[in-house]
Amino acid sequence: AGTSGPISDTVQPEPAVPVDPLPGLVTLYTGNNTANTIITGVNLDNDGGLVWIKGRDTNGMNTLWDTARGVSKYIKSNDGARETTTSGQSGLNSFNADGFSLGPNWAGENVADSSTVAWTFGKAEGYFDVVKFTSSTATTFQTVPHSLGTTPGFIITKEIGGDGDWYCYHSAIGDGGYLTLNTNALSTSFDLWRTSDTDFQIKVSSLYGDGNEIIAYLFAEDTPGVIKCGSYIGNGSNNGPTITTGFEPQWLLIKKAIPNSGYDFTSSWVILDNKRNPSNPRNSALFPDQDTPENTTTSNNVDFNSDGFTIGVSNEDINGTNNTLIYVAIAAPPAARSQTNEEFVESTAKFLTYDNRKQVKEGEEALSDREELEEELIKKGLSKDQITKLFND
Repeated sequence: AGTSGPISDTVQPEPAVPVDPLPGLVTLYTGNNTANTIITGVNLDNDGGLVWIKGRDTNGMNTLWDTARGVSKYIKSNDGARETTTSGQSGLNSFNADGFSLGPNWAGENVADSSTVAWTFGKAEGYFDVVKFTSSTATTFQTVPHSLGTTPGFIITKEIGGDGDWYCYHSAIGDGGYLTLNTNALSTSFDLWRTSDTDFQIKVSSLYGDGNEIIAYLFAEDTPGVIKCGSYIGNGSNNGPTITTGFEPQWLLIKKAIPNSGYDFTSSWVILDNKRNPSNPRNSALFPDQDTPENTTTSNNVDFNSDGFTIGVSNEDINGTNNTLIYVAIAAPPAARSQTNEEFVESTAKFLTYDNRKQVKEGEEALSDREELEEELIKKGLSKDQITKLFND
C-alpha cells in the first residue's frame, strides 16, 4: 500500500485499511447442498450486516439473514411470513470475518448446482445499518436510534414473529407514504415516519401493534461516492432519463411509486447489479417481491455510467410515462490505483529503513527514561557511582 507525507525520523507503520463493505456487496456462487463457505470480503463477524440471497436459475425465495437476529434465521421479502429458524447446520450457519457459511440447503440459498447471488450489506456509517427493536405504542411515534450518522433515505421494516407486510420508507415519497417490499403495490399515503441522522420514528400502532420484535434495514440517503437514494420521472421512451448519482453504480433498486394519472398499474421491485451483468446493458433483473428466476431481457435495459445510470427501455416497471420511480443506487468500489514513482520510492525507503528507525527511536526513548530514573534514584539517596554500577551490571 502507498503512504503519504514525508519520511520523518519517527517510526511510521503502515496505517490500517479502513473497513469498506462496498467491494463485497455482490457475490456470485454455485450452491452445493452441503458445507459451502462464501467469501465476500465483508466482515460480518465484527461489523454486522445483512445477507440477501436469491437463486438465479430456479424458482426460489428471496431470503434475508442478518446479524441482529443471528444465524439460522431468515425472512422472505417475497411474502409476509414470519421469521423461520432452520434446524441443524442448514441454511446460513455462520457470519464470518470475510463472508458467511452455509450448510445443507433449506430455503433456496444453497441448492445444488444452482447459480446464486448474495447481496451483502455490511454495517458502516454513511452507508447501512440494521436495527432490531420492540414495538411500543406508548407514544404516537416510537423513536428508534440508528448508527448511520446521517439521515436514512430508505428504510425496510418487518415484524419478526408475526405475518405481515414489509413496510418501507423512502425519502422521495416522504413521511406521509409507504411502499411494501413483498408486494408490487404503488405508494400508499399515510403519515408513518420521521427521520434524522441519529434516529427514525415510526407510527407502530398503525403497523405492528405493541410488544412485537421488528427488524429494520436502513440505507443512508446521500453519501458521496457510496450511496444515493432518489427518484426520477419516466418518459415512456427507449431513450429514457439519465439519473446522476455522482458515481458508477454496482447495485440498483428501482420501484414505480407514484403513477401517471389514469395509469395506476402495479409494478414489481427491480434489482440490477454489475456482477450478473458485468457490462452494459444491465438487464438481468431479480424481483424482491417474487420467487421467480432471474429475468434477462431487453425490456430491463439500464446502462451504468461513470456518474449515474440511464434507462434504456420504455418498460412500465422502470420507465412508465410520467410515473415517479424511486431508486437506491450503491457505488462500485473505486479501481485500485498504482503508486506513482515518487510514492514507490518513498514507501521502499520506509520499508528498508524501518528496523533501523525503530531501533534508533527506541534507543532515544531508553536514554530519556534512564535520565528520569537516575534523578529518581538520587532522590532516594543513591550516589552516582552506585547508579552507574546498577546500569552496568
